[in-house]
Amino acid sequence: MKFISKEWFYALCIFLIPLSVGMDLPGGASISFPGELMLAVLAGMVAFQILSKPLSYKKILLHPLSLLLLAEFIWMLISSFFSELPMVSLKRVIMKGIFLASLFVFTIQWAEKDSNKIKYLFLYALGLIIPVVYSEFRHYWLKMDFLVHVSLCKPFFDEHTIYGAAIAFVIPFAAVAAGNTQLLGIDKKYRIWIFALLILLVAGEYFAYSRAGVLSLMASLILYVFLKLNVKFKHLLIGLACIVLLAFVFRSEIYSYTKSVSYQSNTADVGEHLLSAMNLDNNVSNLERVNRWKCAVRMFEERPITGFGPGTFQFVYGPFQKPDEMTRISTTKGDKGNAHSEIFMSLSETGLPGLLLNLLVIFTVIGIAMRAYYKAKNIVAKKVVMAALLGFVTSVVHGLFNSFLDQDKIASLVFTSMAIIVAVDLSTKEKQIADEKGI
Repeated sequence: MKFISKEWFYALCIFLIPLSVGMDLPGGASISFPGELMLAVLAGMVAFQILSKPLSYKKILLHPLSLLLLAEFIWMLISSFFSELPMVSLKRVIMKGIFLASLFVFTIQWAEKDSNKIKYLFLYALGLIIPVVYSEFRHYWLKMDFLVHVSLCKPFFDEHTIYGAAIAFVIPFAAVAAGNTQLLGIDKKYRIWIFALLILLVAGEYFAYSRAGVLSLMASLILYVFLKLNVKFKHLLIGLACIVLLAFVFRSEIYSYTKSVSYQSNTADVGEHLLSAMNLDNNVSNLERVNRWKCAVRMFEERPITGFGPGTFQFVYGPFQKPDEMTRISTTKGDKGNAHSEIFMSLSETGLPGLLLNLLVIFTVIGIAMRAYYKAKNIVAKKVVMAALLGFVTSVVHGLFNSFLDQDKIASLVFTSMAIIVAVDLSTKEKQIADEKGI
């Protein structure tokens, strides 16, 4: 008799990820326990199943997004062979493989045959209740002192930006589920509890003081409006291209404006806190981000094809800094974070091919999700894919300013949402084929 099924083990894993805490290992390594350990076990199960029954995974592995993620993974592996720190890169590649197997492949396999696909993300939201309540209690205990907000989410989250990113990701599907309880397969009488969860998450986001978190939710809301207006993916791409082009044409004027902005981030005024994201005059956090981004570009110029290897940025960017660009929080010891951007991280660590593959994955996810949303005739399927897409978009916006995809707290959300989108896409295609054949 089985002690626990793979499905229950997976569900428990997703629930425990936001509750996992960092543990130091011999040799200076660390692990998020028990989350990453459970993901590794689950990945081993999936790998064994794929090797023993490859045909049962054929449909999943041959999906366009699966092939793109595989190509990105293979390029990471190739880049590791040219890495400045081979062991660091190898660990990063192994972790990416674990995420792909346990969070992407397994989720698709389970979600494709389950109409209540959103519940996998909802499990994360339930696990997130304890860190949010814990952080809010500490806020109250310290009289809502803004200056200590950065570390209030420890030990569950390292600092407030990743904490805010996790909350921002789950808010859209908590909102969708609150209005559509059938997505979770539960009775409408429980709607009040989902609303209570939504209110708790919104409060948690507010007191996380994460500018990127709030901005990502604004982007998610804009996309929601676009979906309701039936805006096509190609029109969205054209709009984004125009915005990028305008930003490039008026880059000098934009830069001059940011140098004149004096809004500060260390304030309880939410409006000023958000507007401080444009301050490149004296906001240390923003200036340090720019410093890291410039270092990433210089690293790319030195190794444009293979980059310096996955996971190496924080250890090798020090010499690429210029004294006049460094801030009081700059370091040359490799102990204070990464490139603060998935874009610049990819560029510096895996070169131009890595960046292009990363961008291709992002736009493919959005394109597939929008297609599935518009083609789905089942209201539950439409709501599920919308919730997953809106959550995914928050991570994309966050990725412009931070880099968290190497951590289980965010990777679990991103890859699970991708998997749910693929599962809906596969089931929608099968339903369409069946309808055409009159089955």
